[in-house]
This record gives sequence, C-alpha cells and structure tokens, in this order.
Amino acid sequence: ITLLLKDALGFTPWNINTLWGVGVVIGLYYAPYPFLFASSALSLSNPELEDVARACGAGALRTVLKITIPLLKPVIIYSALLIFVIGIEQLSIPLVLGSPYGVEVMMTYLYEISIRSGLRDWPAAGVISVVVLMITTTLIFILSRYVGAERKYISVGGKAIKPRPLKLGKWKVPVLVFVVIYTLFTTIIPTVGIVIRAFVKVLSPQISPLKVLTLSNFDFLQYSEYLMSIPNTIIVSVVGATLGTLYALYNSSTAKRTKFKLRGLLEHLSLYPRGVPGLVLGMGFLWMFLLLKPLQLLRPTLAALVIAYIARYIPYGYTSVTPALMRISEELDWSARVSGASWNYTLRRILLPILKPSLLSTWLLLFITFLREYATAIFLYVPETRVIGVTILEFWNQGEFGPIAALSVIQLLLVFASFVILQKLLKVRLYAG
Repeated sequence: ITLLLKDALGFTPWNINTLWGVGVVIGLYYAPYPFLFASSALSLSNPELEDVARACGAGALRTVLKITIPLLKPVIIYSALLIFVIGIEQLSIPLVLGSPYGVEVMMTYLYEISIRSGLRDWPAAGVISVVVLMITTTLIFILSRYVGAERKYISVGGKAIKPRPLKLGKWKVPVLVFVVIYTLFTTIIPTVGIVIRAFVKVLSPQISPLKVLTLSNFDFLQYSEYLMSIPNTIIVSVVGATLGTLYALYNSSTAKRTKFKLRGLLEHLSLYPRGVPGLVLGMGFLWMFLLLKPLQLLRPTLAALVIAYIARYIPYGYTSVTPALMRISEELDWSARVSGASWNYTLRRILLPILKPSLLSTWLLLFITFLREYATAIFLYVPETRVIGVTILEFWNQGEFGPIAALSVIQLLLVFASFVILQKLLKVRLYAG
C-alpha cells in the first residue's frame, strides 16, 4: 500500500518505519482478536436492555455508549491486557519495519543477542523475560481490581433471549464507510498483494504483474522436508486448538464458577505465559525434554510442539472464554446443581451450549495462532516435525520472498477452510444476525 501511494502521489502520508508506525501496524495486526472476543460476547447480549434505552428516547449512539460498551467492559479490558502483552513480545513486525531503520524494541534486542549475532547471551534473555513478566503481573493485578464485581456484567439468565441487530439510524452510512475503508486497507489490499506476489517473479508498481507471472514460487513443494511442514502444521494446529480450547474452558470455569480456594492463583497462572517470549519458552521446553528422561521420547514428535504451543498461548483461550462466561448468570448453575447435576455435567449440558460462539472464536484464534507460530518451534523442531512458521523463517533468512508469499497463501486457504468447516459442523455463527 505504501509503495503504491508513493508511486501514485510522489510521497506517502505516513512513515511505517518509525516507532509510531510500527505501533500502528501491530495494532492493526492484532485488531481481529478483540473483534472475536466482542462478537462472541455480543451474541450473548440481552436485546431488552437496549430496547429499554431506546424506549426512553436514547438514540443509537447513546445506546451504544451507555449500554452496549459498558456491558463489554470485561471484553475490552481483557483484550487490552492481551494485546499489550503480546505487543511487547512482538518480533516479526519490529524486525522487518523497525530494525533496519534504527527502531529497536525488547524483542528485536532479544533476537539479536540470542539468535542472529550468535552470542547466545541467555542470562540477558532471562532478564528481559523477567521484566516482561513483572509488567504482566502488574497488569493482571490492575485487571482483577478494575473488573471488580462480575454480576453487573451478567446479561444471560434463565429467561430465553434472542440477540437482535441494533438499528444505527443516521449513523448507518458513516459506519458503513468506516468499515469499508478499514477492511479495504487492512485486509483486502494486503491479502491481494500477498496472493499476487505468490504468482509473480517480482512485485513492483513499475512492472505489470501479468508480464512476470510464474509458478516457480511453489517449487519448494517438490522437497519433502518443506512439503511435510504443511500437514505437520495442520495436525499441530487442529489438535492444539482443540485441547487448548477445552483447557481454557475448564480453567475459566474453575476460576469463575467454583469455590476452589486457589481460583485466584489459577487465573493469574493462566495469563502469565504471555509474559515469557516464545524464544525463551521454546528454549525452556527444549531443556525440559532433554533433561527429564520420561519426556525424552516426546522430543522428536509433534506432541512436543503441541504441549509448548498450548503452554504459551493458553492466555489467548482464557481471555476469550472468560468475558463470555462472566455474562452468564450463576443461577443457571445453581438450578442444575439443585437438581442433582454434578459440576462436570452442568458445564457440559448448561454452559457449553451457551458458550458455543465463544468457544468457536477461541478455537479459531488458537488455530490461526498455531498455524503461524515460529518462535516457540525454533528450538523444538526436528526435520520430521518442521512447521510452516519455521520454513517461512528459513526463506526469510535466505531472501526468498516469493516462496514466503506462496506459503502465506496456503496459510490463508487453511484458515478460510477451517472457518467454513467448523461453522458447518457446529452450526453456530460467531455473531448474531
């Protein structure tokens, strides 16, 4: 987009190679996360609350500001916490857009001292991890104090509800324009650019893509070590996302719907892994698999990657399920328990059906994350367990941008296929309407 504007206008209205530019790109990159969280939570909203506001004379904007957004406060806070923490440990965007122009962050410095330079300064890497962990601890403490009483966010009780779209009135056109522009510049144009780059020898505003069409960017599929990275990634992503979603559901339910004495500690532990950079976590798991004899058999298998991925990204699942769970009244649990149902039966037959949209969002989030993960896998993979993320990193170090785009197209197809298949199987949508 930047190159096209520069070629058309002779200048660019922004500079993405600055600290602010890198920050904006990271924000846009992680924008789908709060969207998934909010859309699943909104599917549980009670439309009667908005109807009452409209009946009292409130317009669409006032209803959103006074009713809808306050009910989404847990989602907003959890999303902000998650994005802040994962933004701190973001490596790829600062490495590509910032480092060549003198913009350094903690993760690019960590990558420099532990991987690129060959110094392997692990003590310094550990210090950086501790600093990030301290920041995470502080944010979790603020989160627990700010969210406070959970019952004021409840909008799902024993009475059946059916969410309804909110009529925007005069705001319909401005919102539509904003959504179209946002989607065009953050999704459609970049995706089209990746697809085009996968089928051309070179992508430049000065050369027509039709003149440099090629399929040579997919030649790497002729080599078994690269080809196997695709099914390996699918297996790790599907199994890891499924187990991670179930684990997040049980963690969140235990922390928020039981009297377990250590439930507060469980919530903190569910968020802490995001304070450890993937490079450091991968190294830690490597030493664990090497030093503990019972686990040595897992080292050369995909199970090692699944375990490490779930350990690192369980905060994604927890922060996706918890806000939706907090909006369901405990009266439903109590009714089931009074009728003689066990906690597991109540979770399976009462909460699980209501949380289907949230669990779908969680599964997709973990699946997409595992699909592109590379930092944790760097120290854990062997030739037989190579994944797409590691292959893309190798191509990047070799300057092979065509194969990178080709693999990215394959990733996009996998994400789209999983989205369609999962919604067909579960017969549930991420949003109401």
